Amino acid sequence: MLNQNNPEPVEWATNCFAWSLLDNKNASVLREKMGQNTKEQLHMHITSTQLFYILEGEAHLQVDGEIVVLKQGESITVNPMSEHKIENRGSAAIEFLVISTPPHSNDRVNIE
Repeated sequence: MLNQNNPEPVEWATNCFAWSLLDNKNASVLREKMGQNTKEQLHMHITSTQLFYILEGEAHLQVDGEIVVLKQGESITVNPMSEHKIENRGSAAIEFLVISTPPHSNDRVNIE
């Protein structure tokens, strides 16, 4: 059984954490938490399609230059080769799932 305390989170940026819930040859599922006023680097994935599902808070997701605001219970799909990044512009943490198929490991290309 997995929960937020098992496995240990990986801190991928200051005050940004990820928990791996599934990682096999077909898909990966991450639960992520971003602290207030944080963002990730603009990037793309060569073959992975990703679904971002907001569990808590409000996220700003930039996809191919367009900003989409997602609230709790909302999701968006990001296709391969789409430049994207997620941001937390708020004063509280956000939590979300990232479902990637195929898995996004070794598939990321940083843009900025």
